[in-house]
Amino acid sequence: MKANRVFGILKAIAFLTVVFFFFSCNPDEPVPPVKAIITLQAAEDVTLNSATLVASVIPNEDSTSILFMYAETNSNWIIKTVSKKFSGKSAIKVTLGIDSLKVNTLYHVKAKATNVAGIETAYGEITFTTLQVPPPPVLTKAVVAISSSEIKLSTAKLIASVIPNQPNTTVSIEYHALDSDWQTKVMGTDYSGTSAIEIPLDLSNLAVGTKFFYRVKATNIAGEVTSQIKNFDTYAVADYDGNLYHSVIMKTKYWVNNTWVSGSSIWLRENFKGTHYANGDPIPNVTDAIAWGNLTTGAYCYYNNDSKNGEIYGGLYNWYVGADPRGLIVGWHTPTDYEWGDLLQDFTDYVTAGLSVMESGYVHWHNTKYAATNSTGFTALPNGDIGLSSPTYSILFMDLGISATFWTSNPTGTFGDAVIIDASNCGLGVGMVFRAQYGFGLRLTKN
Repeated sequence: MKANRVFGILKAIAFLTVVFFFFSCNPDEPVPPVKAIITLQAAEDVTLNSATLVASVIPNEDSTSILFMYAETNSNWIIKTVSKKFSGKSAIKVTLGIDSLKVNTLYHVKAKATNVAGIETAYGEITFTTLQVPPPPVLTKAVVAISSSEIKLSTAKLIASVIPNQPNTTVSIEYHALDSDWQTKVMGTDYSGTSAIEIPLDLSNLAVGTKFFYRVKATNIAGEVTSQIKNFDTYAVADYDGNLYHSVIMKTKYWVNNTWVSGSSIWLRENFKGTHYANGDPIPNVTDAIAWGNLTTGAYCYYNNDSKNGEIYGGLYNWYVGADPRGLIVGWHTPTDYEWGDLLQDFTDYVTAGLSVMESGYVHWHNTKYAATNSTGFTALPNGDIGLSSPTYSILFMDLGISATFWTSNPTGTFGDAVIIDASNCGLGVGMVFRAQYGFGLRLTKN
């Protein structure tokens, strides 16, 4: 009896199982929709202000839409939907380009996939950082130096040494006279390369007897470089032989109506070194010792009859040359002892006056008692002199490096007045009398 009951129960279970299986496998029953599967991947093509967002998507259902969300922080999300719809059971790479991003900024990204089964959010989120602006490349600027110059009356030939270091380097020179504005002259050629290039910088139509200041500029993509400021003085005048002379303005005091009046006068800054009078007549070059001592007309020679001394110190002339009415340079004359004396009135004593007109340093002056300042710019050099030995009055070359000597135009019979600066006391002595056949230097003043 019990066995039949158990068997009946088992038959009932088997029947129900068959019935359940029959109904569950009914092909007419609709399958429920499946949500998409979406996974974020690393952003691609990240630039200064753009990026491509990337997700891997299994749509699972037709017309699956994808959207991305991005923001600098986890708020204020910007939402953008991919325009295309997706279908299929396989993974698809979905991308979305975004722009107008901030430079060097961290962005957070989320993504969602939506189909008939609902919305599926990508697990977690990714981040990316836009690129930062790269620093400008380190560029080497040009190197500029002034290597040499040749100055004349109204022209200057300057040479700049330039290492361009970059292509298309422009070079210009700026110059001005005292109390004037800078003027600029640009070279017509651009320069390149990393080797030094000598560039001529020619200036013309300059004022004579004037101090000019100048500098050189080089400009390229690395920036602008300016040389140190240098200066030059154009020459004031030339003699008949073409020798060039600078000028210097000297303070003076004149005796007018029983009182001293301050003023100025213009003098040459170098001793006369010409071999002709202003009209072109030659000044005889006498080198014979006996003949020189018996002259009663103009003559010159160089110290020790060495022309190299003449290049530095000028010639040595007897008194007759400086006093000759033909003159030595048009518009200039040999000063009188009064004109020399007017220079002294601006100083407290003869020594101060001497030190203020002597070239400073010891390149040419030897064994000076005091240190010269040359504060006036007169630049007296120790040119020495020609003395006369007795009884023949033949030439004696003396005192080179020790004495500066200058004739005045004042005669005293067969003698002439002279101006002497001696290293032993450095005083400026005016009105000293020597035989006209002595040989001294000549320093001219403007008419």
